[in-house]
Amino acid sequence: MSALLHLFKLLPDKDRLAAACVCKEWNAVSKHPSLWAKLDLQNNQQASRILSNLPHQYTGPLKEVNLEFAADVTDQDLRKLHGNSLEILNLNACQRVTDAAVIMLVAQSPNLRQLSLYWNVHITDTPLYKVATLCKQLTRLNLSGCKRITDEGLTAVAGKCHHLVDVDLTRCMEVTAKGYIAIATGCRQLQTLCMYACAHVNDAVLQACGQLLPELRVLDICGAHMVTDEGVKALGRCHKLEVINFTWCVQLTDDGMAPVAAGCPRLKSLSLHGLRGITNCTIEALATHCRDSLHTLDVHGCVGIKADDSSVQAYLQRQLPLVQQFVIHT
Repeated sequence: MSALLHLFKLLPDKDRLAAACVCKEWNAVSKHPSLWAKLDLQNNQQASRILSNLPHQYTGPLKEVNLEFAADVTDQDLRKLHGNSLEILNLNACQRVTDAAVIMLVAQSPNLRQLSLYWNVHITDTPLYKVATLCKQLTRLNLSGCKRITDEGLTAVAGKCHHLVDVDLTRCMEVTAKGYIAIATGCRQLQTLCMYACAHVNDAVLQACGQLLPELRVLDICGAHMVTDEGVKALGRCHKLEVINFTWCVQLTDDGMAPVAAGCPRLKSLSLHGLRGITNCTIEALATHCRDSLHTLDVHGCVGIKADDSSVQAYLQRQLPLVQQFVIHT
């Protein structure tokens, strides 16, 4: 039994389920709780059939479920997971899954630490209310592309889930500054905050981040066209920032970047893509304060950066010798 159990542990989940059908002995081994702490059907296009064949005996031991890009999975399939108290749930791009299934799984998972719902266009605020009520240990939340999420859902989560360190709100088009500020106010341990292509990010949002998120390491506000230097200056108080994406924050100039360079000496990666208001002054500020940390810099479209006696790239390499990857305008 022990040798066979060891072999079963080496099998992918889909193969283990198939092996369970071979004979009674293998079926009995396949039900051992140690085999089912994790169910990983990522990118499996037969995940629906596999889940439908799960016997009821598997209820109970699961802690982690990964169904990322298992596109055929439905609410009915997920009912087979009823009874498991999950810690990690990944339903990224499971577009046939609705609020009802997420609520069912969350309701039985008070120790949930990670929830990923990337590009699930059916999900609304309703599951977030359940998350806020039950999942106080949540540390990671991915709502990227969940276009029906609003300020109300985020405010509920921010009010209860104070251990969040990683939040992705990419393309959450219904969320306004109110929702982003609620996250900054309630989740002060945040290390990663992604607001890529979120048109409502403004100076007030960045000022909240600067005042309330001292642990922030990664910030992505690509496309935040309302942001100005006044908002960006506040980020100079986030001294642990390592990665910033200011791509297409078109109002940003040297005046905003100077406090960021001075206040963020750990900066490793910075995108200033498309910012015509950035000049050599910003490069010199980065060279003064971030010379020993910065390794990636995107200044494509920064036409204000000039080099009189050499190419722009040569100038940048002199100023920032540790940068290994430059993206520059042509």
